[in-house]
Amino acid sequence: NVRDYLVPFLTNLLITTSNSIILQSTSLSQLTQATNQLTRNTLMLVSNKCYELSAALYSMFEKISYEDAQSASNQLFQCASNILD
Repeated sequence: NVRDYLVPFLTNLLITTSNSIILQSTSLSQLTQATNQLTRNTLMLVSNKCYELSAALYSMFEKISYEDAQSASNQLFQCASNILD
């Protein structure tokens, strides 16, 4: 499964800026749209990465634009919602 192959690479990317949070959370959100096609291990990796991205966003939200914070948080909510479905 291509998704199971891509997720470990995405979960190892560094979190450096709000743009990296947006990019990574968007990618994870898209990859988790069909959770029935993902292994339990892959879902755990995504869940942990979403948590890391959320913590990073929280630590920088006062230093970034409202739009960036909103975009990143929307993608993180979507990713979490996908995992819980």
